[in-house]
Formats: sequence, structure tokens, C-alpha cells
Amino acid sequence: MSLRLRLTAAFALVALLTAGAVALATPAIVGRGFALLEGTDATGGPQGGGRGAGPMAGAHAQQVQQDTVIALVGVALIAAAGASLLGFAVARSVGRPLGRLEITAAAIAGGDLQRRSGLADRTDEVGSLGRSFDTLAASLEGAEEARRRFLQDVSTSSRRRLR
Repeated sequence: MSLRLRLTAAFALVALLTAGAVALATPAIVGRGFALLEGTDATGGPQGGGRGAGPMAGAHAQQVQQDTVIALVGVALIAAAGASLLGFAVARSVGRPLGRLEITAAAIAGGDLQRRSGLADRTDEVGSLGRSFDTLAASLEGAEEARRRFLQDVSTSSRRRLR
């Protein structure tokens, strides 16, 4: 599966999980809010405490509405935090091979021309990039070896002429 498709699927999954968590929690939260408005507790029994209909019923309804909104926002924040953790894990798994390629590139730039990415076995875009990078590294290694042989041959030839 291509990297683009995997990232798209991962982000869609994160969005669906977040929406699903909120959707699953909403009926319970709204049901609790309606139960409080009707003067019962969440189990359907009388609530007591003078919170039934009366002169303060409007204030009570506003308080229940505010509590319900706060609960829904809380569930949405928790779901978003969970989805963000999942997204972080996916991003880390995608970034790990690119980090490995970066380390290999730095090693080759530092003169270690025998270093390879180790990504050639992957079948996605990152594997293709790794194979191209390894081919480039092998070409650089071959060119450096040819340069050394050339300089050695020139040096040997010059010494023979000087004798």
C-alpha cells in the first residue's frame, strides 16, 4: 500500500474514532441532562432537593444545558487527545524510516561510502527512495574506488618514468 494511501487511511481512521467516541457518549450525556430537567436522577428516580418545576425552573434548565455542553466538550477533548496520540504514533512510524535515511545520508556525506539505508525491502515510496539512495551511494563508492585506482596507476606510472 502506498504511503499516501496509508496516511489518508490513518487520518480518516483518527477522525472516525474521534467522531465515534463523541457519538457514543452523546446519548448518555443528553439523557442525563433531560433526566435532570424532568426532576429525576439518571436512573429515573425522584431527584429531590427542590429542583423540580417552580420559580427557579428556568435557571435550572440553563444550568443543566451548561452542564451538558461542558460534558460534551469534555468528551470531545478526550476523544481528540486520544486521536492525537494515535496520530502521533502513525507519524512516528512513518517518520522513522525517513530518519534512518537522514542518518545514512549524513554518514555518506561524512565519507562512509559503504553505508546503506536498509530500506530496500519496503514496497512503498519510502522503499523506492531507499533503493534509489542505495544505488546513488554504490555509484559514489564505485567512483571513489575508480579515482583511487587512477591516482595509484598515475603514481606508479610516474615512479617508473622517473627511474
